[in-house]
Amino acid sequence: MACDSDGVEVERGDVGVMRVRGDSLARGYWNDEEKTQAAFRDGWFVSGDMISVDPDGYVTYGGRADDMLKVSGKWLSPKELENCLLEHGAVREVAVVGVRTSDGLVKPSAFVVPVSPERGDASLAQELRAWAKSRLEPYKYPRKVVFLDDLPRTHLGKVDRGKLARAE
Repeated sequence: MACDSDGVEVERGDVGVMRVRGDSLARGYWNDEEKTQAAFRDGWFVSGDMISVDPDGYVTYGGRADDMLKVSGKWLSPKELENCLLEHGAVREVAVVGVRTSDGLVKPSAFVVPVSPERGDASLAQELRAWAKSRLEPYKYPRKVVFLDDLPRTHLGKVDRGKLARAE
C-alpha cells in the first residue's frame, strides 16, 4: 500500500511510500540493526520506493523516496518531468533538481541542453514550462529553466545533480 510519512494510507492515485507485509516478510537485515529499525515498522516493510495505486488497484512506480521532490505538498519524481521535457523537439538532454526558494519551499528547476545552442533563450524556457504544464499536473512544471552546453557529470558518468542544485 502507499502511505504518507506517518504510515497512513494515502488516497487512490496519490503518491506515497510503499509498505508491504505478509507471511514471507523478512525479520530484518542481517547484522544491521540500524537499517532494520529504519525499514521494518509494526510488521510492515517500508521499502523507500514511491508508488501510487489507481482506482482499479494498479500500482505505478514513482521512484526512490530519496530521489523524489516534495512540491506544493505532493510528490514529484524528477524523472517524470525530465521524460516530459525530453519529448520536446528542442531538448537534447535534461536534468531536474529541487531548489529551495527563499521562503524554504522546494521547487523543480530544469537544466536543459538544447538540441541547438542558439535556441536556449527566454522564449524556449517559457515554451518548455508551458509544454510541461499542458502534459503534467500543474505543480510539476519547472519554475526555472537553465540552459547549459553540457550537464555536469560525476567520475562515473552520471549527472551530478548535487552540483546543479548548488549552482542555483
